[in-house]
Amino acid sequence: LSRRVVLWTGFSALLVLMLVLAIRADSALRDIEKRNDRIRRDFLSRDDLLNQLRTNLYQSGIDIRDYLLETDESRAEERAQELLAARKQMLAALERYNRDVPAEESGAISQLRKGVEDYWALLYPVIGWNLAFRLGAGDTFLREQVFPRHEQLLALADQIAAVNERQLASGDKQVAALFAEFRLQISATALMTIVVGLGIAAISVGRILSLERTSELQHREVARARSELQQFSARLVAMQEEERRRLSRELHDEVGQAMSALLVGLSNVEARIREGGG
Repeated sequence: LSRRVVLWTGFSALLVLMLVLAIRADSALRDIEKRNDRIRRDFLSRDDLLNQLRTNLYQSGIDIRDYLLETDESRAEERAQELLAARKQMLAALERYNRDVPAEESGAISQLRKGVEDYWALLYPVIGWNLAFRLGAGDTFLREQVFPRHEQLLALADQIAAVNERQLASGDKQVAALFAEFRLQISATALMTIVVGLGIAAISVGRILSLERTSELQHREVARARSELQQFSARLVAMQEEERRRLSRELHDEVGQAMSALLVGLSNVEARIREGGG
């Protein structure tokens, strides 16, 4: 009974470990998948915002150049409106980027935001220049003010992109650490499962060998009992045959003597009858 309890307990523990292994594996894989998806999604979102910022920055440089060189006032007004739209888009992109910015990027983002604000503070008054002033001072303004600021902002954007890539690499390391922890947990649970399985197998094999030995002993006992029974049956048959022969001899001897005595008696009776008749 105790071995049965041990076996049932072992099999139950093995099934529980396998179930726990499956549940932990599913949970860990889901967590890793979510973490990896969040890291990739955040990286792509920030990268898209940086690309939009670069695009707006390039576009603003083209628009301010075209605005300063434009001789048609109506076209110049269109360029001015495009500049204002680019400013709005850049500030909106920075605002969205700043919502979920990692701590490692906060300093660079603040610096970039200040640079963008200074850049537009520099460009905003230009929108009100008249044609003569634009044509007279526009080239110098572009060369000495716009293009250097332009390069500074692009450099800041590149720095932030590098930080963003480092964030991605850090996220990949976190995912790799999760995978390593998951493998360790799986290995530990699998090892426990193997140990329990080996224990159950050892108990089962021991039980089977014990049953085989018991069965073999019982088989030997049955064979010995059968052999003894056959020997006993043979002795009994021999004894019966001997008894029959003894009875046969006794019957033969006693009946023969009785018949002989009877014949002698009859002969005597017959002789006396003859003597009396004579």
